Amino acid sequence: MIRFLIEPLSYNMSEGSGKPELEISPILDIKERARIDNSLAEYEFAEYVERNVNVTPNLVNYEIVGADKDLCTYPSDSYFRVGVKITADPAGVQDYVNAANIALVNAGYQLFRNARYYMDDKEIESIYRPGLAQQIAGLIDTSIDYKNSTLNEMWCPDNGNGEAGTNGVIVPQGLSLISPTADPDIPNGTVLNVAATTGVLTLSNASTGNVNPANLSWNGGNVTITTAGGTAVVLVLATAAVYTAAALTTNTPAAVKDSAGNPLQLYVGITAGGSTQYYPATLSSNGTNVAVTPVPTIPVGGSAQLYAAYSYVVPVSPENSKYALNTGFLERQDMIAIRDPNTGVIQSYSQQLYLWLPVTRIFKFFEHNRKVFRGIKHTFRFDKYITNGTKDLIYSSADLSVAPSTPPYVQINYLSWMCPVVAPNAGKPYDDYMSDFRSLSATSYCWNGYELYESGLNPATGSFDWLITTTARRPRKLYIVFQQQGRYNDYTQNNMAFDNCGITDIYVKIGGTQYPRLPYSPISFANAQGSSQTGAGDIARLYNAYLRAAGKTSLFSDGACLSYQQFRDQYPIFVFDIDAEPNAIWSTGSSVPILMRATALQTPPNTLANTYAFCLMEVDREISIGGAGQTGVPEVKVIL
Repeated sequence: MIRFLIEPLSYNMSEGSGKPELEISPILDIKERARIDNSLAEYEFAEYVERNVNVTPNLVNYEIVGADKDLCTYPSDSYFRVGVKITADPAGVQDYVNAANIALVNAGYQLFRNARYYMDDKEIESIYRPGLAQQIAGLIDTSIDYKNSTLNEMWCPDNGNGEAGTNGVIVPQGLSLISPTADPDIPNGTVLNVAATTGVLTLSNASTGNVNPANLSWNGGNVTITTAGGTAVVLVLATAAVYTAAALTTNTPAAVKDSAGNPLQLYVGITAGGSTQYYPATLSSNGTNVAVTPVPTIPVGGSAQLYAAYSYVVPVSPENSKYALNTGFLERQDMIAIRDPNTGVIQSYSQQLYLWLPVTRIFKFFEHNRKVFRGIKHTFRFDKYITNGTKDLIYSSADLSVAPSTPPYVQINYLSWMCPVVAPNAGKPYDDYMSDFRSLSATSYCWNGYELYESGLNPATGSFDWLITTTARRPRKLYIVFQQQGRYNDYTQNNMAFDNCGITDIYVKIGGTQYPRLPYSPISFANAQGSSQTGAGDIARLYNAYLRAAGKTSLFSDGACLSYQQFRDQYPIFVFDIDAEPNAIWSTGSSVPILMRATALQTPPNTLANTYAFCLMEVDREISIGGAGQTGVPEVKVIL
């Protein structure tokens, strides 16, 4: 018998032989010494509060300063603590009540329009639209399960049908409006009114008043109401129902069935702002009238009606299908909703919320340079996102700017920087660190920083030419997304989703060199979505480029944040990996133009007309920090 011994191999190229060298498996190294790290005496968080201390409702510019130069700080593990509350008044006192479905848009950094970081008053990083940067980068970098643990970052991307119109409390199946058909005194689609004295919803209208339970009877599938004038009014169910008087008066829901014997559930539907929310209800008698309980809050201008349905089971759809519920919206809605503890009915959207926003989400210096700093003042400055009021901060099922609704206010009522402060243990750990701190020569710190660029509004229908920027900083990756103009300045539109605009091919040029050399073409989102239109193209290559950027093409331990369906329907991201490019382009130190060209179908609504393009770019950055010497003050120099 021939036996093969398979062992790990290593290549020893030092002697120029190029031959593999046998290596002993580490599991045979029984003398390997354990390593114990006892170098830190302290690792605790310090809080640096925004300079105004009490963040006033009308404040739009914020500054946080960490000036404790005698402390050793570790900013890479730090985060911003942001207090947020939706209110009905600019003073931040009144709760915001509305029957529409409301949530903050995805990505907590969307609260700000600009974010900047300074070392000793020298600007190190600046990012425009940090929320959009967080959205694009997060959809690439995070795994599919990441959203389950990051709601405190307001990170739970919209999915499913992408809509804000689904309440999530009840999705009735086989829904039928109980409508009177025989008496002009009770118009079709009877509105249920609130009885002021009892606080219950009652079957009533102006001409007949409340309905006495003695005047209710059932005949086959219809509910008959005998009015005070003796007129019989028939409420017809779309599905024949078998009721008994006892079932009503004793409030026995199990006895309410359709003709096939399936139980029917009654619902109160509250309609306002163009959307309806459904709540399970029961009929009961209080001795005077027939009541429907529980009683949801009916907003000004809203209405309530009685419905019957088979069940409240959520429709079965593939999790990532565009026909499924938008669970991301529902998660974010739940973060700001104050609910009735007994019924789950949303009473207002003014839950005080505290977000936890890691510094490394947008300031990539700290992600690539995980070091302890001493003797340096850290300053962060933010500008609040106030463009278009709150229409770009809130996603809603109804236009909150149209009466009877009133626009809500998004208050930032707290802001601080939570940063770890560490202390080396006395003796060798402390002595070694302080020796390095004082004697360290100028040291370069490098990273790939984020820069986000926004185009002007593109007027053309079939093409889009954009000079993204002219820069001396070498780009490594470009992520380009498109959004129709209508996604902004509108509560009912989601400005954190992207549009494919019917694009058929796209490429970028850097210093005259095209990337990718084989352009993305032909592209067809319509074919990928199962359209009947003819023509070549798909999006397989685009999605593969996205997976490569996410590092998921050869990693099977977890999935990419976006499924193929979500990438196709809600988040088309055009990825350009230009990590490999000629050094000669950047060797002169001169600024180099970066351009994008896209062409598209001219079939509305999927066109490039009235469209914005955004480019999130990863670029080479470098600073130098000199030794502190005996003064204890390092010198910071921004090189690139």
